[in-house]
Amino acid sequence: MARTLGCDVTVEETDRGTRIGITGKNRVESADAPPPAAGPVVVVIPGNTMGRGDEDLGKILIRSFFHTVNEGISRPDVIILFNTGVLLAAEGSDVLEDLRALEGKGTRILVCGTCLDFLKMKENLAAGTVSNMYAIAETIFSAGRLINL
Repeated sequence: MARTLGCDVTVEETDRGTRIGITGKNRVESADAPPPAAGPVVVVIPGNTMGRGDEDLGKILIRSFFHTVNEGISRPDVIILFNTGVLLAAEGSDVLEDLRALEGKGTRILVCGTCLDFLKMKENLAAGTVSNMYAIAETIFSAGRLINL
């Protein structure tokens, strides 16, 4: 292995056993990193909490996440909300103000229409655009970076 890294290797038998010496480069040369993929940064959010485990903690974390993203320099190009994640874009949501602010800064928010119908929440949508699985799948597959919360 040392030789494949460009090091010199010596092997010497002594009265105490075999002595192996390795000299050469102190670091491994690496190939240039590939350029980042072209396409939007897409955040996929399948639930109204962040992480698994305690639900109350998950609600605190998702609120903190959106507030941090809204206040930060970087922001996603698209946020996709599905399953109970659609509740985040409904009236009364703790993150509604941050979602609206992100929309105002140019982030597209796609909200699963099937999920809204299933949860009987379509009339309560207060941020984002009602979308369908065709648009959601197309957005996911065209992403330069896909982040799944």
